[in-house]
Amino acid sequence: MLKQMLADLGYSEEKENYTNEGIPLPSVASEVLEQIVEWLILHEAEDPKTDEHRFNRNCCPRPMFADVINAAYYLEMPDLIDTLIKYTAN
Repeated sequence: MLKQMLADLGYSEEKENYTNEGIPLPSVASEVLEQIVEWLILHEAEDPKTDEHRFNRNCCPRPMFADVINAAYYLEMPDLIDTLIKYTAN
């Protein structure tokens, strides 16, 4: 979804014309986005859909957990969604 949003705004990896300005994500609070970015950084070297994807319960306060799940759906992040669902089930 983010790649498509950037493409719609005229940015691309090939052109390397990304802006230093923020890109509005009105459906995702900044605190929630920070949690998602932290998870992405921790797991960037892993292959998608591996058992190594874990969600650190210490990085996300319980009241914010539902917001992180909603943001993962909004941002179309299936690996994070699966990880959050598994975490919730345990």
